[in-house]
Amino acid sequence: MVEGVFGKEFCGTVDAFFTDKNWLVFTVLITLFALYAVDTCDVCVGSVQARTIVSGLLLAIFVIFALEVVLSCVFVDRYLLSFFFWVDLIGTASLILDIQWMAEAIISEADSNALQITRAGRAARLGSQMGG
Repeated sequence: MVEGVFGKEFCGTVDAFFTDKNWLVFTVLITLFALYAVDTCDVCVGSVQARTIVSGLLLAIFVIFALEVVLSCVFVDRYLLSFFFWVDLIGTASLILDIQWMAEAIISEADSNALQITRAGRAARLGSQMGG
């Protein structure tokens, strides 16, 4: 159905883009950044301004991963509802709680253990990228 709308060549190009080694290296690097940026920022710098910058970068990473999930659902064969879909979806959604202003709106400071759980979700995403 998608090939009828976008054409077989375009669909193949998008599929090849998401399975390309360069894209995988890029996503692994930004996943590592997302895993460690908040803790590193809090330990090394600790300023509100630095945390805001990291939150902005994490928001950009969230948008990249969300677009990847949506485009993969449309253009990559057998991705929707696969194991990798769920790992990517959970890992991407977990970024929301590391974005400072979103986390403050969602959880209280008493629920800080939830942030540790979200980092485990991103670690699983990293593992799926390395293995898939």
